[in-house]
Amino acid sequence: MKQALVIGISLLFLSACGESQDSASCNAAITAETTGYLTSKDCQPLSWASLPIVLAKDLSLPSELSIAMDEAIQIWEVNTGINLFEINEGSLNTIGIRSGETWLAEPISGKPEEPAKTVYLYRSNQLIDSDIFFNEGFLFSLNGTADTFDATTICLHELGHLLGLDHDNSASPEMSVMNPRIQKNEVRHLSERDIERVRRLYGF
Repeated sequence: MKQALVIGISLLFLSACGESQDSASCNAAITAETTGYLTSKDCQPLSWASLPIVLAKDLSLPSELSIAMDEAIQIWEVNTGINLFEINEGSLNTIGIRSGETWLAEPISGKPEEPAKTVYLYRSNQLIDSDIFFNEGFLFSLNGTADTFDATTICLHELGHLLGLDHDNSASPEMSVMNPRIQKNEVRHLSERDIERVRRLYGF
């Protein structure tokens, strides 16, 4: 039976809900190997069986979000030294934009205050399908336009969830791109923790 996990970005806070456990709720099961990861019902880190993860861009995706996604993919790959993603139109793992009732309805079940959301399906401890959606009701930019969300930062965060990373509340010694708080025009970069967690998760 497939189990679903939904992770999203909100206006000031990032949110999570679903049938899986997040790493903070695993209590005694938390170790260096599970901290900072999305986890299954039995508190095991979730990951893909093989890399690269194949993604498809929906035709609905605006050009600034398409460019930002390409930039975010390159940033993740350069910093980890791993070929993590491949763009292929035939993939079931899609990146798109939704609005109105399609944003609120399943499988997204988005909230009006969420600019973006990632939906996961997993079986046992393996991710098997994932979609990233952006909320058409929000403004995104690549150049710091006032009162917009930085598109590359949002993409870095969502790709982190897609890879299997959970939220990271710590700002010490540096803020993670997976920190659950975000504001308009905030630009965020990968922390050393983000990079190391992905490398560890995939055996590098």
